[in-house]
Amino acid sequence: MKKFKLVMVLLLTIAFGCEDEFEAPTIVTPTNLTASASASVDGVVNFTASADNANYYHFDFGDGTSGLTSTGSISKEYTEIGDNTYTVVVTAGSGESKIISETLSVAVSIAFSDPVTVAALTSGSSKTWYLAASEAGHLGVGPAREGIDGDWWFPKWYAATAFEKCNTEDSDCLCDDELTFTTDGNGGLTYVLNNQGQTYFNAAHKDVVGGAEEGDFCYDFDTTGEKTVVLSDVEGNVPEEETTGIQMDFSDGGFMGYYVGSSTYEILALTDDFLYVRTYDTMNADLAWYHKFASTPATPPVVTDGEPAEAAAAPTADAANVISMFSNAYTDVAVDTWRTDWSAGNLEDVMIAGEDVKKYSALNFVGIETVSSQIDATMMTNFHADIWTADATEFRIKLVDFGPDGAFDGGDDTEHEIVIDAPAQNEWVSLNIPLADFTGLTTKANISQLILSGNPSGAFTVFVDNVYFSMEGTTGGGTNPTTAAPAPTLDAANVISLFSNAYTDVAVDTWRTEWSNATFEDVMVAGDDVKKYSDLNFVGIETVSSQIDATSMTHFHTDIWTAGATEFRIKLVDFGPDGSFDGGDDVEHEVVIANPNQSEWVSLDIPLADFTGLTNTANIAQLIYSGNPSGAFTVYVDNVYFHN
Repeated sequence: MKKFKLVMVLLLTIAFGCEDEFEAPTIVTPTNLTASASASVDGVVNFTASADNANYYHFDFGDGTSGLTSTGSISKEYTEIGDNTYTVVVTAGSGESKIISETLSVAVSIAFSDPVTVAALTSGSSKTWYLAASEAGHLGVGPAREGIDGDWWFPKWYAATAFEKCNTEDSDCLCDDELTFTTDGNGGLTYVLNNQGQTYFNAAHKDVVGGAEEGDFCYDFDTTGEKTVVLSDVEGNVPEEETTGIQMDFSDGGFMGYYVGSSTYEILALTDDFLYVRTYDTMNADLAWYHKFASTPATPPVVTDGEPAEAAAAPTADAANVISMFSNAYTDVAVDTWRTDWSAGNLEDVMIAGEDVKKYSALNFVGIETVSSQIDATMMTNFHADIWTADATEFRIKLVDFGPDGAFDGGDDTEHEIVIDAPAQNEWVSLNIPLADFTGLTTKANISQLILSGNPSGAFTVFVDNVYFSMEGTTGGGTNPTTAAPAPTLDAANVISLFSNAYTDVAVDTWRTEWSNATFEDVMVAGDDVKKYSDLNFVGIETVSSQIDATSMTHFHTDIWTAGATEFRIKLVDFGPDGSFDGGDDVEHEVVIANPNQSEWVSLDIPLADFTGLTNTANIAQLIYSGNPSGAFTVYVDNVYFHN
């Protein structure tokens, strides 16, 4: 312990003995601080600072970030898009609390850049876009924001059907617009609209061109000249998942096809081939307009199957029981027009085998009016029309009654539309529809409009004849067929027949399974074998032991005759490669025939492609018939076969 004390004394002696030789440095506050910033290039700013007696420099860049350097030089990259000014605080220091500060104001401009959008719009150089006229919703409108009418980010109130805007002179100028975007290679965008001399104007903006039409209309308008396009983050209100988040601003009043006063368009979707945009109506803040464009012009389908070679069958109903709108067999009542000015489709009066016929092409919908001589059909029971089409997959008939006041939209109007799914093609089809099936048509004393429409919308042709109202029993009639179904004429080599006197039939296990709900009889009609199902709810017909391979077939055919069915359904079931029911690979699909003609043979020739759920046709094992009124109608069936 004594030894330790001696060492400590020696150390202290040495320490105090050196005190006169050590002098601590003096810390001096920096002076003469100067700071500067270079002009920004793509958001990068170079800062320089100097001060006497400083050994470090701290920079608060004004955007929530900072930097420290001992040299006084530092670079900062700003990222906020647009024109922004930042207050930068530069501090020079030499020690704790020995600091001096200077403030700089730095202006930084960063242009928005989106190479992906530019590339898609221009293909890297220049690209021309066209109205996507074949797309539903190529023009549409909906609420502009929340609080107007529920969801607001899609064309909720109106969406044009395919080719709708290309079928009338009022709007067809929209369909030939050419919208060209060009890039300078550095991200810059320019735009030219070639409107072929005319632009489709929204009616609220017609004063721009001194327009006089009440509705939207095509007016002469000069759109020549190049516009600058600036991309930016969107300032709209569409949910994030429904938009790209990018908007386009066009200089000098530039716009995209349909004129609603706006030069700002939000890009909802963009690929190399598809452009979908949204803009706001400058005359009505509640309206958001939608436009679809494609990288190639839309071409309406061309009807190639021609027209009927024969006239429709002559009506046999007693003229005393008929109100005819159009038929050479009767005296017609007055019809104001067979194509209203608000229709979307073309009308021609043509002759087919010496018979007057109405031809509607490129049909979306057509209005036929008897407003000045309204039809009183209160004593009638049926509506009749003969149609012939090569390409319609659906046909619709709407009757509109203007009510006792005789005026459109007077508060007492009634109407109803009947849908005919998959009408037979390339043959005359007689539609004889009970007026009772038009359930919404609760009054029939002031029928003023007949509206025809269908699918593919704007792209099919239909020939129409023998349009009339009649009393029950005046067309066909009876509860049992008295003539045989038309004999098939197809080559037997192209047919797989289940039941027909015209062909050799394949094996069928049963024409009524034990799980069916119907009465079945084999009967003769005018010397022809026919299957009769009465009290029909549903009936199963099976070929399980000899399953049908219809992979080379294109159509399913059956002839039916009924006096009471308001709906008839046909289901095909394929048991799949394992060949067994409910083996996990079964597929099926049911086709519905609404309002089949009554008291006459109806030939149903249905493309197998219409059985969309029937994705396999190599093991067809069941055919199921059903319909309405369930359990309360009778149907006669003949000529059941597949063909190509």
